[in-house]
Amino acid sequence: MSDNLPMGWIDLPLELVGMPSTPNIDPSKFPNEIFELYSVPSYTDDEPEILPSSEIHSTKQSVEMGDVLLCKIVPHLNRVWIVKELLQHRQIASGEWIVIRSKIAISDYLRYALTDSNFRSAFMATSSGVGGSLMRARPKAVAQIPIPIAPLNEQRRIVDKLERIGDRHRTARNELSHIPKLIARYKQAVLAAGCSGKLTEDWRCNNLDIDSASNLLEKTLSERRYLADILESNKRKSKYKEPIMFTGEIPFEIPENWAWVSADQVSSQITDGEHIQPPYQVEGLPMLSAKHVRDGYVEMSDLKFISKEDFEKAALRCYPKNGDILIVSVGATTGRAAIVSDCPPFVIVRSVLLLKPLIEAKFIYYWINSPFCQDWISKASGASAQPHFYINDNKRMPIPLPPEKELQEIVRRVEKMFEKIDRMEQEYQKAAKLCDRLEQATLAKAFRGELVPQDPDDE
Repeated sequence: MSDNLPMGWIDLPLELVGMPSTPNIDPSKFPNEIFELYSVPSYTDDEPEILPSSEIHSTKQSVEMGDVLLCKIVPHLNRVWIVKELLQHRQIASGEWIVIRSKIAISDYLRYALTDSNFRSAFMATSSGVGGSLMRARPKAVAQIPIPIAPLNEQRRIVDKLERIGDRHRTARNELSHIPKLIARYKQAVLAAGCSGKLTEDWRCNNLDIDSASNLLEKTLSERRYLADILESNKRKSKYKEPIMFTGEIPFEIPENWAWVSADQVSSQITDGEHIQPPYQVEGLPMLSAKHVRDGYVEMSDLKFISKEDFEKAALRCYPKNGDILIVSVGATTGRAAIVSDCPPFVIVRSVLLLKPLIEAKFIYYWINSPFCQDWISKASGASAQPHFYINDNKRMPIPLPPEKELQEIVRRVEKMFEKIDRMEQEYQKAAKLCDRLEQATLAKAFRGELVPQDPDDE
């Protein structure tokens, strides 16, 4: 018995608290029966599945109402369930549960004790395996972990107090859960305002003498031709091709001195990555895929490598550099974009598009992430199970082009507002972690005997 426990408490190894040897049941021997099955699914709700025997394909263990189920697989997920009141079917459980059935501890008290950080640390120490879904706790070792057992009446007082505090924690978590959605909507609203001119209405009123967007477009088209001439003189590209122009209906109204243009008109190159996948090797130069294009940045970890010869060949078609924009063009994340920044040399596969901008890259990146452009990309990618955003679709993608000085002001304002939003998100993360710490601190207090008063009359 621990000297640190309150009077009347006792430390008992879990096997003495109650780890019965549960009989096995083979559902296939009961073809007409329906069972309440406590499986180990990917979700965390402690509800049984109501299944006919024909859908249960292996032997299970018999459990009873009030049994506490401690999941031994993937132990870091902290699954502790209680077998609910019998509905009308026999109750069984997966063999991945350790069953605890006690006469000296009530079920809810045990459930809290088995989620306390002190127990979880000892529980994780019994685990073996490679990691993730292959990790399992060893029941024989778990059986020796001590549990602080309070008198029964005090157990009831502890559970009642923990339930009331838990209600407040759940309310706080529910309120916090709305914040990520609000942050996402706020960011979308900022992008929509920035790319439509509403964000800089006041700025335009104080800057009436600025050039129109047509001046910026003329500048980019001249630079586009100049860069193409350089490539042609170096025999790296064929004769200059005029850009695909913006055509079709005007997506929405923009200020008078703005212009609708195509992405091709404000880019020196739009292409995709290598179409013929070169063989990967242990060492070499990196070739990135869609998974490396994150929201706003390029992930330079978990890389695959190709030979120098294959790298140089792929670079002739598509060679991203700092300041370029990458867009996922195939699959569920089609339309996700990143700006290349402070990255070592790399090439890409065909599931990623490369856009080399002739205007501020951040403006194009903000536009790509705006609700209108994401909707446009989604429609252009098709409604099939495997969306595909082709090069020509990217080239004709509409962009609302402001005058150069206003474009710079939009980028500045969006960045400033995003900094505020990011600080809000950081505060949310801190609050969520604080909830976790408070819950664990409450449990620790409960199992030190400090949460509710002791009663000398308790048995």
